[in-house]
Amino acid sequence: MTTRVMLSGKQQGVLQGMVIAALTVVTAEGAALWFTPSFLLPDIDVATGVVNHARWLVLLVLPLLINIALLAKHRFFHAEDIDGSALSEGSQRARLLQATLQNTLEQTVLAFAVQLIWLIAMPIKALTVLPVAALLFLVGRALFMLGYARGAAARSLGFALTFYSSVFLCVGELIWFVQH
Repeated sequence: MTTRVMLSGKQQGVLQGMVIAALTVVTAEGAALWFTPSFLLPDIDVATGVVNHARWLVLLVLPLLINIALLAKHRFFHAEDIDGSALSEGSQRARLLQATLQNTLEQTVLAFAVQLIWLIAMPIKALTVLPVAALLFLVGRALFMLGYARGAAARSLGFALTFYSSVFLCVGELIWFVQH
């Protein structure tokens, strides 16, 4: 006996974003790993390569910085929100900005940890994945922030791009560690 699960319109929209993100991440990061584009490899030595690739990590911090700035600016210019969320109910806009900030903080911590581990522990040829992962993170966070107010389906692609990128790297690290 099979049970058929009926998805709501919102669930279908979220699922669509998740599938698009999964295919994008696997294609982009997989291609960077498989084809090892020479322009993404360090051209001098391992130490220089690590330093050069560490620069890509700044792309993980930018969305967090932007989220913090947007919420701070909003609170400063709106009397009902200036005291912060612990001292007031907060306006709808402040709650929305707080929600995107919270999710971005969580995603940034995960992505930063996974990408730093990749940078330090993986073979030099695997560093080609980091610029791709950092760019997917940045694009994903932008899509998440822009879509958040329009609901789950509108933000799902952005969320999934950042999350699946971290999952791809984490799974790759685990496979590498088990094999070596």
